[in-house]
Amino acid sequence: MFKGIRKTTKRAFDESLRFRAQMLPQPELAQDAWVVAPHPDDETLGCGGTIAEKSAQGARVYVVFVSDGSGSHARWMNRADLAARRKTEGYEACDRLGVRSEDVQFLDLPDGDLTNHVERGTASLARLFSDRPVEQFFIPHRLEPPPDHAAAAAMAMGGLREARLKGTVLEYPVWMWARWPWVPRGDDPNRDQSTIRQAPVIAAGVREMMSELRWRVDVRPQITNKRQALACHETQTRRFAEATEWPVLSDIAGGEFLECFFSGWEYFHRFVAPE
Repeated sequence: MFKGIRKTTKRAFDESLRFRAQMLPQPELAQDAWVVAPHPDDETLGCGGTIAEKSAQGARVYVVFVSDGSGSHARWMNRADLAARRKTEGYEACDRLGVRSEDVQFLDLPDGDLTNHVERGTASLARLFSDRPVEQFFIPHRLEPPPDHAAAAAMAMGGLREARLKGTVLEYPVWMWARWPWVPRGDDPNRDQSTIRQAPVIAAGVREMMSELRWRVDVRPQITNKRQALACHETQTRRFAEATEWPVLSDIAGGEFLECFFSGWEYFHRFVAPE
């Protein structure tokens, strides 16, 4: 019963989110842009369909990966080998989305420790933004729960200030989707029964999504490209035979977390910087 209630609630909020969000103006889809990704795969999850659509319309998209991605599976693979593998995956995914290899950059900051490298990352992004100035920037949403994501957002905004650039900023969510009703509360299938006692927390999360994500892009024509780009991130999507416990994205909430990224719409918080 509780699962059915959650599913119904999710559909209602999805419809409300789509109804309330404005479509990104067509001229903006044709603008060149920077995409700042905390880790290889965030570019695809958060705005991969938009990247592919912009590329299809002739826009030049630059992607910068902030961390080296070496922490996701350090229990099963040497960090240096994992970083090298994720870099290759990043190039392949970007190619699938229509981004040229020469337009892909890596800061190689330590995965899981970006909060201690904000100043360094800010300076690096300021240089990149200055070298290839654009009018549009896709960055992680500032309210993203993982510290690496919040730190990457801070670096991006700091880079814009240091470079003294003006432009449209579109913050994209990734882990903000990992909340009720889009996914169950916790891994226990009976955990949804406790949602009434946690109603204030749930309500605050829903309000945050509704108030922040007020712009959307129709990426339905690019869903196949987005799926293929995500599949390029094999360390995150394929369970390696030699490591049967290797965690993958589809493990999260029984795959419901991944479903959030293939609805056919990508959502953003949009503002003009400096505010």
